[in-house]
Amino acid sequence: MSSQTKDVFMIKQYQSQGETKVESIRVGIAIVNQDGSWSVLLNVLPGSGRLLIRDSQRKKKETGQMDYLPFEEAP
Repeated sequence: MSSQTKDVFMIKQYQSQGETKVESIRVGIAIVNQDGSWSVLLNVLPGSGRLLIRDSQRKKKETGQMDYLPFEEAP
């Protein structure tokens, strides 16, 4: 992906072993238009209402590419 294309993630909060955890699930891409605006193409409608747009950092796993990444809160 070029620097003008970003991955779009839905932020999901959940409980695991009594702890609150957060992860991001890839739900689409965002592409910069010629006028500098962005087109956001979603594969699903996020239920949380919170989206994160960032450079592609997908990792490989044994069967292919992961569609989620751990979410790190901004400082």
